[in-house]
Parts: sequence; C-alpha cells; structure tokens
Amino acid sequence: MAGVKQARDGAVGILTLDEPASLNAMTPDLLGALAVAVGEMTQDEGVRALILTGAGRGFCSGQNLKASAALGEDIAAGVMRFYWPAFRALRECAVPVVVAVNGVAAGGGFSLAMAGDMIVAARSASFIQVFSRIALVPDLGSTWLLPRLIGRQRALDLRGPVPPRDRASGHDPQGPRRDRRPQRLCREA
Repeated sequence: MAGVKQARDGAVGILTLDEPASLNAMTPDLLGALAVAVGEMTQDEGVRALILTGAGRGFCSGQNLKASAALGEDIAAGVMRFYWPAFRALRECAVPVVVAVNGVAAGGGFSLAMAGDMIVAARSASFIQVFSRIALVPDLGSTWLLPRLIGRQRALDLRGPVPPRDRASGHDPQGPRRDRRPQRLCREA
C-alpha cells in the first residue's frame, strides 16, 4: 500500500509510515493509507496488537507543507475529511496500538503518536509541539490528548519554549522513556 508498509511478526501487525524522504510528513494520501491499513490489519483475528512506526530517521514530521493545498481552502474541513479517519482508526482500534517513535514526532506527528495506546521511544526520538511557535492552536487532538498523558502543567510547558534535554543520558522529563536503541525499537515495543 502506498505510503504505509504492512508486516506481521506472529500476532503483531506492524505498520510503517513509509515516506522517509519527507520524514513521513502527513499528506491526505499517507493518512488515508494508514486508516485503510489499520482496518485491514485488525480484520485478521490473528492480529492481537499493532505497532506503528516510521521508516528512516523520523516517525512523522507533521504536515507536509507541499501538500497543504490538498486539504482545500477550509483547512479544518480538510483535516476532518482526510486526517481524522486515521486518528479515529487508531483511537478506536480493537487491539492495543504501540507507537514506536524513532526520530522526530513534530506537530501533527506528535499528535499521531499520542493517538496510540502506548508510546515507546528510541533515544533518537524528539517530541515537538511547534504550534505555539508559529501562532497556531495545537491540532489533531493535541490539546485533549497531551494533558491527559503527561498532566496539564507539563503539557503547557511543552507547548512553550522547549527546555534542553540531557543528551548524554537521553533523559527528557517531559517525554516518554527513550532508553531504546533505534535498531531494536520495534522488537522491544
């Protein structure tokens, strides 16, 4: 399927966003393919869990600005038409969804990661809320999901200027654990 690879490892379905040249940036085609792939994988009763990850050096860099025109003049309507089905498929999935974040999860990509049931992050992972930096309200569920996952104060802190992270230890007090090596990320998820 264009944009999303499907694989199986026993009872685990593995979905990989596969547009590494753009760091798996969101387009209507990519998220449409993701919604379809989640549906196809979960129709198989042998699939007991899903892993969602990204190909290359990033999980999902957010909106592909080159594809913004595809959303139409009414961006909110375009997001609901093209992106919401993928988010809904993940949020309502009948099996647990583990999101294995390798590299950047920025903007809508961060929201996509939060749509799963659990986030497992590689040491190389970074979670970025870019919206407030460009005078936008966080979208794609961030305003609802983030405070529920990490608490209101930490969510507000994360939406503002991002504090430096201790790169030596990989410790980021505002994000998921990132003590996994990227090459072992999916196996450990």
